[in-house]
Amino acid sequence: MATSIKPFDPPSLQSRRSPASKLPLLGFGAAVGALVAFFLDPDRGRSRRALTRDQLAALMRRTGRRIGRTLRWSEGPVVGLAAQVITSPWHVEEPIDHEPLAHKVETAVKRSGERPLPTAGATTSVGSNR
Repeated sequence: MATSIKPFDPPSLQSRRSPASKLPLLGFGAAVGALVAFFLDPDRGRSRRALTRDQLAALMRRTGRRIGRTLRWSEGPVVGLAAQVITSPWHVEEPIDHEPLAHKVETAVKRSGERPLPTAGATTSVGSNR
């Protein structure tokens, strides 16, 4: 019982296409041909090409301006969010050491020959100015 298996032979693409399925391709070709004839017209083709070039350049400039404007506008909320994060209660700044600053001021006053500042009861505090 030997049966031979025949390989699958699909019908050719050309035989399956109906003439109606070729209409979109025909329409596209006609549109491209009309566009080429429009721009390569010996009488007014040069002015049409220049006008189209100028209009495309203006479109690109306007689009660039709009993109820049949108980017600048969207920068505001990002900067605001960064400021909120920096000033949030979870953001901890390193405490400022006031001793070196007090020493620099004291040294500057001693060098100037003026009367030294009173030291009794003078303290430095770290915190807010409330």
